[in-house]
Amino acid sequence: MWLAGSLGVAALATIPAPDYPGVLAFTGALARLAAVANAFVYPSARGAAGAGVLRTRPALWPALVQGVLLTAIAAAVTVPLGAVVPIAIGLGLLLGGAIARRLGGGLVGDAYGFIVVSIEIGALAAASTAGGYFR
Repeated sequence: MWLAGSLGVAALATIPAPDYPGVLAFTGALARLAAVANAFVYPSARGAAGAGVLRTRPALWPALVQGVLLTAIAAAVTVPLGAVVPIAIGLGLLLGGAIARRLGGGLVGDAYGFIVVSIEIGALAAASTAGGYFR
């Protein structure tokens, strides 16, 4: 937890303060989209608290709309940042797959939280290289 917090603060320290709202909104939405992508691939772990919530897969169209919007926003900010969206989703799926294998084929809420924090820190690091474009 200390390492995650330190990496997040280090990434934020390189971002101009006026850009914080845009950067935090973008990276938060991106990290959650990357985590939700796992719900389409991996079931809930058996016996997990709240496993009934994701017993059925969520609707695909809201995730697709969010992915298209995030990619468009990122590409409008700076073209290289547009590549962050599919990369983050891919890395989120790889991370989810590694966790699911260790948990017997499914994911639990803590795994989704770990995916969100990991992708958010990576996206913050990527956004910090984009410069002052999020105003």
